Amino acid sequence: GTERFLSRDGYYVQLVVQMARHVLIAHADSMPDYEAYGAVKMLESLLYNCRGAIDAKLGDILGIALRRLQTSRPNSAMRTLLCNVVSGALFYNAQLTLELLMREDPAAVSNTLSTWMG
Repeated sequence: GTERFLSRDGYYVQLVVQMARHVLIAHADSMPDYEAYGAVKMLESLLYNCRGAIDAKLGDILGIALRRLQTSRPNSAMRTLLCNVVSGALFYNAQLTLELLMREDPAAVSNTLSTWMG
């Protein structure tokens, strides 16, 4: 179960984050959105299923989602899925999520919420 997934000092969590970064960032130009949906859903799944156990990876997860969100088409399924990751991060730990967003770029909070709500 979840405990086994979280064991080995976060090895499996790191693999999922690396895979998502590879699919969503490194190969974003060569991979159609529909082939990358699974990577976004895996990030979202980490947030909902590992609540309170992956604080150290929350910044990486948000960074991947926000970076891909910048290049996603308005009103696309990819944008919706990426916004779900941001909302999942707020559910996971709202205070830490906002702290990470503010630390990275204070305008990121406004931009992210505008994208999410607009």
